[in-house]
Amino acid sequence: MRQSGVIANPALSFYYGSIAVNQFGNVIIAFSGSGPSQFVSIYAVEGVTTNGATTFGDPVLLKAGVSDYEVTFGSGRNRWGDYSATMLDPSDPYRFWTIQEWASGTDIWSTQIIELNVVPEPATVLLFGTAMAGLGLSVRWRRRRRDAQRH
Repeated sequence: MRQSGVIANPALSFYYGSIAVNQFGNVIIAFSGSGPSQFVSIYAVEGVTTNGATTFGDPVLLKAGVSDYEVTFGSGRNRWGDYSATMLDPSDPYRFWTIQEWASGTDIWSTQIIELNVVPEPATVLLFGTAMAGLGLSVRWRRRRRDAQRH
């Protein structure tokens, strides 16, 4: 069965996504997002496939951008999105990894590597996330995050 749809938020634009699926029908799409009140940030959405139909939850902010980004290199085009990848961990079918960009300072981008764990529970699926490197801190939504910046 083929499906199509739109991941949208009226206050944000989403772009440069990447997707991965496990053998249990869990789908992770991670992408950049920004809007009038949001610097370029990292978002992800999880889909669950049941009886051949995949449904998605709401996009979740994984890493908020902190400043404006506009670098054109004289071309008149603001380049963004060279780094977006989402993949399944080969050793754990419930673990996904995503590599995304975010605006870490004025006209500075950084790459964030985030581990996303899909945890099957009776009647629901929960998503955990952990970013790599640095000191860990607990974040609501059953997610732990650590920052790794590249300038």
